[in-house]
Amino acid sequence: YRSHWSRVYREDPSQLDREWHCGYEKAIAAILPFVNRAAACAAAPMRGARDDPGDDGAVATTSGNAAATGKVSARGNGLVVDVGCGSSSMGYEMWNDFHFGHLVLTDIDEGVLRTMRERFGTETNDDDDAEASKTSEAALGDGYQKRTVRCVTCDARDMSGVGTASCAVVVDKGTLDALSGDDHKTAMLRECARICDFTNGGIIVSVSFAAAARVALLRRTSDALGLDVVTRVVGDGDPKFGNEAVFVSVLGRGLWDVAAGLARCELTETVLARVARSGSVIEDEPPDSGDELTLFDGDL
Repeated sequence: YRSHWSRVYREDPSQLDREWHCGYEKAIAAILPFVNRAAACAAAPMRGARDDPGDDGAVATTSGNAAATGKVSARGNGLVVDVGCGSSSMGYEMWNDFHFGHLVLTDIDEGVLRTMRERFGTETNDDDDAEASKTSEAALGDGYQKRTVRCVTCDARDMSGVGTASCAVVVDKGTLDALSGDDHKTAMLRECARICDFTNGGIIVSVSFAAAARVALLRRTSDALGLDVVTRVVGDGDPKFGNEAVFVSVLGRGLWDVAAGLARCELTETVLARVARSGSVIEDEPPDSGDELTLFDGDL
């Protein structure tokens, strides 16, 4: 994997500024209640009430534009890890938007991480937005901690430098898609689960191709790990009619109560029902014995 991606970034510099799948705002809109819970749980130590994360208003104040967007502030606490970040800004935007304490950007290629260091800096405290930083610091008072961004070179299947159960949010944006075969994908998911603090509301957020095989893999792996998985479909329309769509999935514990806060999504219902019925995101009926090759959504 290291040699492949080093070659990709070297031969096609445009990949150093590519945002895979969908933009941050579209992804967050699909799963906001789950990220809010993770942020609220991260903020809870500020008042010593980590055992009661459900009352978002009591647990965390808002910062920046959070009041207008309904996003809960983590009050400078909690760790976000973006696994195999590549050139994606999703981990950084989530860290900044929900005011988590620390961000670790990981990738197997040191070259793309050099670009990310230049873009987002290290050991930062919202230096890109001085006014927001001053506002946040004043609001948090003596409990304020310096927020940091670090870039770490490592394999998504072995992040030994990240502590067990240390993360409020683990982000996978296209990394699962970039691995070959279920063994490697499962190894990555298990490693993401190792570093995620599920006991205190932590979640894994996975943004991937809209492939029926992805639904099956996430369900199989989450069942084995004793986790819930909720998948939302984000796109311009039904992929059956040629529209682009991606899956935005959340893995964690106690997700179904949180899912009650999600607005109904007809696209999600239509596509996931089709997957359950036919094993395809585009075909309404299961394939006959002679037309298996007409399906285009195998294990991407």
